[in-house]
Amino acid sequence: MNLSSELNQSCEEHRLFGQQELSDNAELGLRYFALVYYIALFPLSLSLTGLIIFLIIRFKHLHQTTFVLTLQVAIIDCLYVLIIFPTAVISTIDGHWSIGLDMCNITGGVFSFTFNLRNWLMFVFVCDRFCTVFMPFRYKRHRRKVILILYSIALAISAINGGLKMIFGCFGVSRIVWICASPVDETCPNYAFCQTHTTLFIALGLIMGSVVPMVMYIILLIKAKRIRNQIMSSGTRENIEQRKRDRKANITFFTLFLSLFGVYIPPLFGFIFINLIFTPLGVRPPEALLLILFLLEQLYSLLPVIDSIAILRNPEMRKATKMLQNKLHKRF
Repeated sequence: MNLSSELNQSCEEHRLFGQQELSDNAELGLRYFALVYYIALFPLSLSLTGLIIFLIIRFKHLHQTTFVLTLQVAIIDCLYVLIIFPTAVISTIDGHWSIGLDMCNITGGVFSFTFNLRNWLMFVFVCDRFCTVFMPFRYKRHRRKVILILYSIALAISAINGGLKMIFGCFGVSRIVWICASPVDETCPNYAFCQTHTTLFIALGLIMGSVVPMVMYIILLIKAKRIRNQIMSSGTRENIEQRKRDRKANITFFTLFLSLFGVYIPPLFGFIFINLIFTPLGVRPPEALLLILFLLEQLYSLLPVIDSIAILRNPEMRKATKMLQNKLHKRF
């Protein structure tokens, strides 16, 4: 067998079976946990995201820019749940990726696309809130156009990221979360491209989805508080009501940002901690520490539930939920 064939066979094996990081007993325990975790989360996540999509489409008072943006979050979360969760359950049961490299590429592409788009949408949300507070009159005339442009850019970047990684086969199964989201290793012919591409887009997503929104939100919240105090003391009733609605929207989007920040940053710090401290020193981290860090990686799958709770807490969404309950009560 020639070198090229050996390389491809080794790469294919790595992508289908992943790399074991824990002892047999610890990994088996983690597998059982992941299996129960995904099975329990699937109906809960799907019902909550489905409810949000239905409410926003069904009730006219939610047909406004703020909820069109939140609808995008619900659709992304729903796509993630429908495609990632079932395949994760299958691979968790089998102990390896058993549904082929094509499905590995597809699910990996979906995960990469939704992961990046969720980060970039956070940037779009904060830009919209930022301009609404700092340029309320000028921005109002161009709001839809600006949002459409920013959203199109975010969509294009996320699609290019996921598409390129699918084309170059940059996905392998992770024996931690049991989905095809783990980067390939040195045995794969496109290893250098995949590693560089993944690192670049993770860094870009972190900056645009976390760092920049955090800075903008700090400025925005300070400014919004000052404006609210001024209007409460001297504004008209119409201005006061509008500012109250803006404040509620700010709280909703800030909660969505915190949910993304909360599930994304802890495992990222764990990854950096291991690769920048233990690996350069040639020291293998204690298994207990690895197990904790690996459990943190499961946090991301909670995002559809956390997002849904944050959105449903919005007063306008609560109003829609109550209207739906009343209609169902009258019917049944």
